[in-house]
Amino acid sequence: MKASGTNSESMQAGNRFLVLRLLSQRDVCTRTELAEEIGLTQASISKIISELIEANLVVEGDLSTGRKGRRAIKIHLNRSFCRIIGVKLARRSFTVGVFDLRCSLLESRMVPFEAGKTKPAQVIEEMIHVCKDYMERYGDVRAIGVAVPGPYLREQGRIAMMSQFEGWDKINIVDSLGQAFRIPVVIEHDTNASACAEWYYGTDGRFRSQQGTLLSVYVGEGVGAGLVVNGRLLHGSDGTAVELGHMSIKSDGPRCSCGNYGCLELYCSSLAFSENVKSGLINRPESSLNAEKHIDAKTVFAHMRLGDAYATEKVREAGRYLGCGLANAVYLYNPKRIVITDEMTGGGEPFLEAVRQTLKERVLPKLAEDLTVDYTSLKSDPVLLGAAVLAEEELFDKPRELYAEGGKGQEKRITAP
Repeated sequence: MKASGTNSESMQAGNRFLVLRLLSQRDVCTRTELAEEIGLTQASISKIISELIEANLVVEGDLSTGRKGRRAIKIHLNRSFCRIIGVKLARRSFTVGVFDLRCSLLESRMVPFEAGKTKPAQVIEEMIHVCKDYMERYGDVRAIGVAVPGPYLREQGRIAMMSQFEGWDKINIVDSLGQAFRIPVVIEHDTNASACAEWYYGTDGRFRSQQGTLLSVYVGEGVGAGLVVNGRLLHGSDGTAVELGHMSIKSDGPRCSCGNYGCLELYCSSLAFSENVKSGLINRPESSLNAEKHIDAKTVFAHMRLGDAYATEKVREAGRYLGCGLANAVYLYNPKRIVITDEMTGGGEPFLEAVRQTLKERVLPKLAEDLTVDYTSLKSDPVLLGAAVLAEEELFDKPRELYAEGGKGQEKRITAP
């Protein structure tokens, strides 16, 4: 993820990236609008646009009328220039999607597997097979983005631990995918991928000269987060920064599989939430949940919506736990916006209000009033979309090399944004 623009010739590649990125977000702009948004001169913009038009990455459209009544030619990204693939690896499945150059989903396929019985190597093999099938059918796939659960050790190319699915720490996912493809493959932690999607395509995904701090929180079978500061992801030394799920909120709590005690993940992940609900049912005989043979997070949310008091109480309790963890994150990172996504958003307003109220109670008033906390506004899966964004950024970052070669016969490259 890139910083703001500059007129320096040495930063031409970075400026070109910013032009492509803004066109991807806005779809249609004039040269004047691009110059104003990015902070470049008209001459710099014209030079970049001419280069991109020659490469067929950008095309000119109809005339538009500017603020002073002047006529200007509309510029837009050639979204059919090529295809990109996004891959989301989860604990019980993986999903592969094909996207156009503006990250609009064209087709996707979800492949389930049984954690613990299926070997990680088998999952990788099937993932490669699905990707190659799409590449053959769509013909011109130029890059692949892969979002993986964490903690993900970027320098080693390994998933340090996947809850309830052992063996991933023995797999070098970088080497495995690098040997399979001859186009760029970008691998990133799933919560970081989600944060990229929120930054560029969410409600707050305006260009904003790339300024601001966004915390994207993923609350599903695990709890994780990605942090974008002024357009850049925060990774840490090994790539495991912002692992909120393994932040302790109870020092004397139960031991987590990561080795810590009282981890946030043990209190508000969807798995911990449903187990917590089931363990308390013995004391709540009036709850309609007692009639259920199988209880998961979705079941609890359904009963909450029907007015079950116990279900509503437990949803709010989980929201308070998440709020406690996020209060720590606010003091650590001072985000302007927090976006919550995945399974636990099914808790609706009771869950979200519990998060907001806990934050209000636990952080300084000034920090609380400047902070926005919402569910994701993205219509598609933020992690899968984020994986596509990673591939898109790889192309935008190095378009000259990619369009010069036409995406064919290149040396394999594994990279990270």
